[in-house]
Amino acid sequence: IYDSQRGTEMVVCVCNAIKEKDRAVEKKVSSNGVILFESTDPDEVDLEKRTKRRTVSVVTENDLKKMERDFVSAILNVTQKGKTIYFSVGHGELPYSGPYIEQLTSSFQDEFKQQGYSIKQLDPETGFPDSIPKDADLVAILAPSKDFNSREKATLKKYVSKGGRLFLALDPERKPDFDFILNMFNLKYRPSAILSVASMKGYPQSLVVFKYSGHPITSEAMQYSERERFSFFPGAGFFEESDFKNAEFGKMNKSYFMYSNVRSWVDKIRNGKQDKSEPNKEFKLAVAIEEKSGNEKQESAPAFKGRLIAFADANFLTNQFIGIGFNHHIASNAIKWLLEDESIMGILPHKWNEGNVKMTNSQEYFVFYFMVFVWPFIILFSGTTYVRLRRKRKKNLASEISQAEDTE
Repeated sequence: IYDSQRGTEMVVCVCNAIKEKDRAVEKKVSSNGVILFESTDPDEVDLEKRTKRRTVSVVTENDLKKMERDFVSAILNVTQKGKTIYFSVGHGELPYSGPYIEQLTSSFQDEFKQQGYSIKQLDPETGFPDSIPKDADLVAILAPSKDFNSREKATLKKYVSKGGRLFLALDPERKPDFDFILNMFNLKYRPSAILSVASMKGYPQSLVVFKYSGHPITSEAMQYSERERFSFFPGAGFFEESDFKNAEFGKMNKSYFMYSNVRSWVDKIRNGKQDKSEPNKEFKLAVAIEEKSGNEKQESAPAFKGRLIAFADANFLTNQFIGIGFNHHIASNAIKWLLEDESIMGILPHKWNEGNVKMTNSQEYFVFYFMVFVWPFIILFSGTTYVRLRRKRKKNLASEISQAEDTE
């Protein structure tokens, strides 16, 4: 497939790894059921990056369910220019590597590496805090335990003001100060522990989140019923509107897309239970902000040109929790929405009615012996009985005819 505008060529390869061994070795395909998407960018100076490859496995029934989504994702990854995500470091952020695997964010970050994104660190070696690197398509900050200094805050604030893309995941135990960013949007982060009746048994601070609002980030989850969709936040603060009303932007869309259960409360006394002074409330757990569309009258404050997402919890991104419920989908879609890579967000895995029957060992033995021994015996006995009855009927009929002839 040749793109005349960009001068790039994409190859879709489906080869039989057994019969077409030479081609399979050439394309590095080791088994059947693997479809290779490959493109070459003549403008890429780095020879190692000039060829982009992405494979899609179509072997199991589950692979068929998500085949359309994987195909579109693969085509976009090998044909579009790769984007760069910078993760801040040096402030006690959630680590990418370390001895305690469950507490890392390696699964979250590695997924984007596999999809063709470049992952880099936002540190002095890349020019921070003097500036944000020019190739930064997105800056992600994951639960820092130390506040940014004044120079770093000024640089981040300038980046956001100029239309940058920012991913914030905060943690109530670390209590970071992000008012310098959130106040620009009349937002306030409250690092107070939320408890809820919708939580993991015995751990009321571990929230099970069922309520989503309509947004591209939640588009996949919204296709399912409330009983089938949920996210898990092992400990969350919450967002609320600031009392100061000092937003620096007059034209923006602010969407809260995840909420706690209405029977949630702030554990002010910190005794792990609800007291009379702790009323029930529905808390805002995630917010997305973007430029406001339409032809509304221009306000005195400038319009926001970038995109920002903030989560009231960060631990849901760790290896221990990223695979629970819709955590992975929400996090992945949030990054894609920030980068405006929304092409595959609305493509849902096909939901088929499974026809599998689950049986116990005793039931499996019963079915086996019944089908191998009992059922053939029933068929044989029925057939033999039918033949005998038919012969007997013919014999009786012949006897009746003979008696009738003798009578005449």
